[in-house]
Amino acid sequence: DYTTIRYAEYGGYGYGDFVAIENDGGVVNINHSTIEMGKYRGIWQKSGEIKIENSVISEHSYGLIVDSGTTTVSHSLIKNNQDVGIYYGGRESVTLMNNEFFGNGKTAFVYIGADFVHSGNTSSDFADRGFRMNGVSKDGTILNSNDLPIIVEGNISVLPEQTLTIAPGTIIKFGNIYGMGAIDVQGNLVVEGTEPGKVNAIWN
Repeated sequence: DYTTIRYAEYGGYGYGDFVAIENDGGVVNINHSTIEMGKYRGIWQKSGEIKIENSVISEHSYGLIVDSGTTTVSHSLIKNNQDVGIYYGGRESVTLMNNEFFGNGKTAFVYIGADFVHSGNTSSDFADRGFRMNGVSKDGTILNSNDLPIIVEGNISVLPEQTLTIAPGTIIKFGNIYGMGAIDVQGNLVVEGTEPGKVNAIWN
């Protein structure tokens, strides 16, 4: 709690990891802290569990990058990270609640196969002000944009006998600077738009 980590460039396991905080399978809790002005990764979660609350992650290439494990970020400021604020490549669970994304190259990436809970987030980033997603959807996944749009970058695949649902009021954008963005449906795609809660599918 109440810690500042600044100018971290050669931390982590082995020379060249370029990370301020690295989790290799433990339990990490960060509260009321600032991790800023690093060279590459502010926080690198290789595995384990991490919970970040009421904190600032600022001025790295990647603010938070997750390979696997359980991740919760709430009531925090993710700002001025050159590439992306949060990158979640894991297949477990990620919860993003009431965070402010500001001045990042892009807001966030979340693998479609993860259990993703999000609400109350805002973005004033330079590009892709939403949750970029791709990969293989697992059965029962529900996409919503209660706070920020969903951005399909590359392909999302729905396998046979699997169901992907798009909730009422969802804004779903397709494509990136290379023009790629699609949902490949081999199973079931359920779009639950309503008159007051239309689903809007648009080009990014």
